[in-house]
Amino acid sequence: VEERWPELAKEKLERWWDIPAPGGETRDQVFSRAQRALDRVAQGPYPAIIVAHHGINGVLRSLLTTCDPHIHKQAYCEVFCHEF
Repeated sequence: VEERWPELAKEKLERWWDIPAPGGETRDQVFSRAQRALDRVAQGPYPAIIVAHHGINGVLRSLLTTCDPHIHKQAYCEVFCHEF
């Protein structure tokens, strides 16, 4: 992205959630997709697991708690648990 769209890359770093990558999802689309996943998991059966990358984990965590996805921190291989 930095080589092909240097201005976009710079803007993306400054406003991560506001700027979708070329061909990528908008912030609203990401939150909508995450909410649909949570809705599906909430229907059971249990136990259930969601495996995702840092960005989606931040969105999921913000939907489940009051955590701001902008300040979400996650260590490599860190696991978050949530009871439904």
